[in-house]
Amino acid sequence: MRPTHLLRLPTLLLLLPTMVALAGCPSRPINQVSPERIGETNNAFIQNLNRDVDILFVIDNSGSMGEEQTALAAKLPDFINVLAALPGGLPNVHIGVVTSDLGAGTFSLQSCERTGGDRGVLQNAPRVPGCTPPSGRFIKDVESPTGRVKNYSGNLAEVFSCIGRVGIDGCGLEHHLGAMKAALDGSANENADFLRKDAFLAVIILADEDDCTARAPGAVFNPADTAVSSPLGPVTSFRCFEFGVTCNPSLARTQPGPRSSCVSNERSPYMEPVQGFVDFLVGLKNGAKNKVIVASIIGNPSPVEVGVDNMGNPDLLPSCSSAQGVADPGVRLEQFTRAFGDNGSVVSICQNDFSPALRRVGELIVAALGKQCIRAPLVDVPASDGAGVEVEGGDGRRVSCTVTDTLNLGQDSQVETVLPVCDGTRKPCWKPVFNPSVCASDVSPDNLELVIERDGPPEGDVQAVVRCLSRQ
Repeated sequence: MRPTHLLRLPTLLLLLPTMVALAGCPSRPINQVSPERIGETNNAFIQNLNRDVDILFVIDNSGSMGEEQTALAAKLPDFINVLAALPGGLPNVHIGVVTSDLGAGTFSLQSCERTGGDRGVLQNAPRVPGCTPPSGRFIKDVESPTGRVKNYSGNLAEVFSCIGRVGIDGCGLEHHLGAMKAALDGSANENADFLRKDAFLAVIILADEDDCTARAPGAVFNPADTAVSSPLGPVTSFRCFEFGVTCNPSLARTQPGPRSSCVSNERSPYMEPVQGFVDFLVGLKNGAKNKVIVASIIGNPSPVEVGVDNMGNPDLLPSCSSAQGVADPGVRLEQFTRAFGDNGSVVSICQNDFSPALRRVGELIVAALGKQCIRAPLVDVPASDGAGVEVEGGDGRRVSCTVTDTLNLGQDSQVETVLPVCDGTRKPCWKPVFNPSVCASDVSPDNLELVIERDGPPEGDVQAVVRCLSRQ
């Protein structure tokens, strides 16, 4: 339970015969159908895959998070089992844990006495009596010519539990996104070697309050203002909401009631914009956004309502509750996560069992590492006039897609080569396959796998870009 006191902190429209030619331009417009019913899905799959993935857990360590940390550790085997089910077994993982505590800028406040907090340093202290942590700052479990190389004893879930229960004595002004950045930007020398240049990057956030990453030097936390009528208002975590989020219409802090259309205040003079953290992660992967996976287990982003606490101060009311406590709406964290499209997953923290959430995160990582699952519900097209391509194993179902091998995607040197549908005469080629065992429904609504047949791996930074008519 979070505290409320100081610093609590198919009917288908007819398709015209000229709708899509299978070998047509991959960037063709879809203007022959109702834009309210049908659109275009666009997935990109890296073709020269490695099996390296760096996984960073950002865990809220404020006073209300004990039960949630225990629940996460208890169900982590479900997450590990999904990764281990990959062909070839567990990928080459680095797993690090960082807390949300970056202090309160230059100010020393209740629960935020340490300037800089944990500074984004990866946590490796044993948190369970008698457990053995990894020998380094992060968990390492990678392949080598002589077998797996590990820096821990026991099993992976046990060693994570040893270091992942980071405690509840952290600052109640949670800098989830700031701590993530500090862990990865090189400012914490202790974290050297965690981030690998060519590895996939997964960030998993566990939090029951929204991000409160402040612009330096943290003026929003100035304790000089205390009155409701003062510029910053009382010294509580309500400031994180007031200056980090904007709603429409904008209402005064003294006006209790629901808020609507709430998003991150990207122009706040006090809070860091969410988009900057999105750009930071993508920049770490040289613009390859599909090499980044983000999952947030957070308070439901709505409803958003302002009430009054027991001291008469404005208070952001919880948006959900469970047996483990309550959580505030994660407006900024949801916006950050959704920015990664199909590689982003938002799950409510208000659940008694984290198994589904962790399996979902594992599936996202597995999909990025090699499963080529089409992640939108596709339109069925008629067989007349040769429209579409038949789905293998799909009982005669036909879909309309184009696939290109795209070299240097998104760069000035981008080159696209349209791939033909497989007919046994040439390679590389592609085909859609109904494969629920590979593409589960929570990743691919239609259980469709994109299969590309090749004589060998392509040269260079090639991604297969698939565009299909999809239901909106």
